[in-house]
Amino acid sequence: MVSKHRKLFIRGISLCDQVFFSGANFLFTIILAKFFSEIELAAYGIALSIAMTLQGVQRTSYVVQNSLLPQPVLRRRARKLLGQQLVAWAVLFGLGGVGIVVTSFIWGDSHFYWAIVFSSVVLTLIYIQLDFDRILMIKYERFVDPLVTSAGYLVMMGIMFFVIPKYHISFDAFMVLIGVFTLAKSSWLLTIIGKPDLFWGWRLMKRDARRYLGASLVGVAGYAGYTNFPIFILGAVAAPIQSAAYAGMRSLMQPLLVIVKSLDIIDKNFFPNHSRKHDDLRGPFFRLFALYGGGALLMTIGMAVLGEPIVRLVYGEKYATYSHLLVGWGLIFMMLSITSPIETVIVKLGKINQYNLQRIPAGIIGVILSYLLCADMGAWGAIIACLSGWVISVGLALWLMRGVIFPRLFAVPLQPNSTPQ
Repeated sequence: MVSKHRKLFIRGISLCDQVFFSGANFLFTIILAKFFSEIELAAYGIALSIAMTLQGVQRTSYVVQNSLLPQPVLRRRARKLLGQQLVAWAVLFGLGGVGIVVTSFIWGDSHFYWAIVFSSVVLTLIYIQLDFDRILMIKYERFVDPLVTSAGYLVMMGIMFFVIPKYHISFDAFMVLIGVFTLAKSSWLLTIIGKPDLFWGWRLMKRDARRYLGASLVGVAGYAGYTNFPIFILGAVAAPIQSAAYAGMRSLMQPLLVIVKSLDIIDKNFFPNHSRKHDDLRGPFFRLFALYGGGALLMTIGMAVLGEPIVRLVYGEKYATYSHLLVGWGLIFMMLSITSPIETVIVKLGKINQYNLQRIPAGIIGVILSYLLCADMGAWGAIIACLSGWVISVGLALWLMRGVIFPRLFAVPLQPNSTPQ
């Protein structure tokens, strides 16, 4: 049993790690807004949506399940899990390479297209490894290691902030440098775990694909409908400045999102491993729901009051007229934050596939509203579509776990193997 002081120490280290990582991402966005064009910032926004979609497939296919494994079990499987991750990388970038070759025949002469390609590769490298790295390091009690690598990422971004204008570094060269750094950063795991077991990694990948990938792809398709399709549609029907403003305001929320995800990894690590009663899940769930929801609400109020000064400070006058978009992004962030403890309980209940499948209605609403609103309302139309999908998704997820929220009315016995062992 981990003491409260131990948990507090681990949370503190994780929070410091995320402050550094979030600060680096914050500088990333500032660099794009200050030193590159609206087209390149808009390309970054679209690429971020692509990377987050792929991360969503990864999370619901095997990352969340692994994060809830007891520490001894995960350590025994660590080399196999690292092999699984490398197999996932190979499949992902193999398919991505084919996609780039095919689409280059259509849009290959467009600077906007290649800006999206470069950004997508780099951001996928960053986010597809992020949760996986931290899960393994936490299970190995290497709590300081992520802090060191995130500090290195922040230092690199700080250097680039001064180097780019001085030496007129191009957008493509900037992305290549970040990609190389990210690959070097990811290799850190090899010093902790050792040589990956690719044979068993392939077998685990096939096993998890059979169990979860179909529902995960359907769920992420629904998820993308209300989180990522709005900016795709916005980019197609509105001026680039609208997509750039949408991406720029969303990027201001990204550091906070990364902090929530880092705390979620810690909380999943300490969530009851052998819960067989709804009451065992109810107390921890409500505590985390209140923590994430309350923090997100305070942040949203802060954005409503200080949004314009923050945007002027970060981006200057160019995007100041779009600062009101931060209120909408604050509400979206609230929905996303409370999803973390909801997701944990749903995995414990053995309902991850149902959870993925029921995201489809939310995705359909998100796509429909994007088509209806983006042309006339610009970035606000995309935000309304995104927020509407989130509200529907969260509502359906809460209904799926109604037996935990209202145990006397809806509780049924938990499945005996609901938590992966």
